[in-house]
Amino acid sequence: MGVNKTFAVAHKKYKKHKKTFPESLNLIPFFNYTNESFLKYEIELFFSKNSISPRIIGEANDVDLFQVIAEKGLGFVIVPEVAKNRLCQNGELILLGELEELQTSVWGIIKKNYKGLGYSLLKKQI
Repeated sequence: MGVNKTFAVAHKKYKKHKKTFPESLNLIPFFNYTNESFLKYEIELFFSKNSISPRIIGEANDVDLFQVIAEKGLGFVIVPEVAKNRLCQNGELILLGELEELQTSVWGIIKKNYKGLGYSLLKKQI
């Protein structure tokens, strides 16, 4: 269906770290993905290329848990664009910056005879 950009998101108390992104990620605890997620390896490569070594406070593959961690101000999370848009709606979370080198793919599969909302999305009619 398409490609999503990837973003670092955190509680608004970390707003001052936007100015020096991505280097400032060294100063904020990080909640990472587990080994089952391909994103974990891409993030680690990004960190390595940019000399970033945040303190990892935990791991999960659940965007809802990432939201709770970030909203509590415990650390920053890295999420695809679609999740970033949802997480940053309430004003408690802010965008620290885009990890321009990282992108995630979005896939959609529908039955051949299906003509509902999913079909319209895949045909980019919505």
